Amino acid sequence: MPVKKSAVPSEVFQLKATLLGTMPPIWRRLLVPADLTLAQLHDVLQAAMGWQDCHMHEFSAGQRRFGKPNPEDRLMGMPPVENERTVRLSSVLGRVGTKAIYTYDMGDSWEHGIVLEKCLPIDPGTAYPICTGGERACPPEDCGGIGGFYDLLPPSLGISFFRARMGRYVLVVSSSLICIRKPSTPLSSMASNVTPSIPGAPPFTFAIR
Repeated sequence: MPVKKSAVPSEVFQLKATLLGTMPPIWRRLLVPADLTLAQLHDVLQAAMGWQDCHMHEFSAGQRRFGKPNPEDRLMGMPPVENERTVRLSSVLGRVGTKAIYTYDMGDSWEHGIVLEKCLPIDPGTAYPICTGGERACPPEDCGGIGGFYDLLPPSLGISFFRARMGRYVLVVSSSLICIRKPSTPLSSMASNVTPSIPGAPPFTFAIR
């Protein structure tokens, strides 16, 4: 009896994720399979940006909202939320230039602009997803959103301090994931294989949880 082969995605999406409201912008460029679910894309964005996945999140595109549906929302008259575990990325970003918003932490309200830059053929020898570029580390968790983040910077140093302190990030290799972490993140409890990275360095890969 022939063994049924698992479906292989035929296309890769090149996405650019930008943390809205930051200047200079904090951003990442990603190559992900087009058939990724939005729940999987959430994991990718958390790892690539350097967040710790300790708050609620939501995707939106036009009038559509995606996340973890709550039955009580309908009873309260709130717009329905589509299940992120069943919605594929390709059904939301259907053509080059299409945009979506990924919001992380409904208190601090970190909004990420997601844009589809290119549709590329799958490279059989490449493990996806991949982060191929980016600049600056993400803000600390629970710092009060964009306003609170910039309040952390000494007024006398302003944006030049931001460029100097936030313009680099490090790759931290753990047992299952390569993450971007802020330079100030303690590394003593993490794996010893830590490599500094700057824009233009070779791409790295990480696993989808």
